[in-house]
Amino acid sequence: MERRKRAIRFLVAAAAGMALLLGSAGAAAAAPATPAPLAGATLTGASITFNTFNDDKDNDTFVRVTVNGDNGLAAVTSGFFGLFPDQSTKGPFNMTVRSGVRWESLTDNHVIITITPNGNDTWKFGFQVNLFFSDGSVEPEFLDFTTLSQSSRTGDYEFVF
Repeated sequence: MERRKRAIRFLVAAAAGMALLLGSAGAAAAAPATPAPLAGATLTGASITFNTFNDDKDNDTFVRVTVNGDNGLAAVTSGFFGLFPDQSTKGPFNMTVRSGVRWESLTDNHVIITITPNGNDTWKFGFQVNLFFSDGSVEPEFLDFTTLSQSSRTGDYEFVF
């Protein structure tokens, strides 16, 4: 229960942070208003956008992102993606989605980001994951700030919608 409360606080803080980062018009453009997905809708796409703050991601740091639901892996992307300079936005990066993943299996999901740096790298960033469903709805998930480094390579971020 505490993890769910924490995830909700992250979502509220992230929405406020994204509004400040993007401006009110940018925030609306970043997360188009759509109705909530309907039961039975299936995942048709996913993407992630990164907002790097004051400590960049090196161009030789490998990144893997997964979205996991009740039935395991739902979407994945990975690659080096190049340098993410300080104060930059990179993406959206499309994710490969597993077929047949239903909305109800993702209402309590985890976005897991793992980095594999070549030597030392500390990356301070936030992100937005958009989940696209067969009924035309989009479920945005935000995290306004996190840090990964050579000594803390994986972040597991729980979202509840």
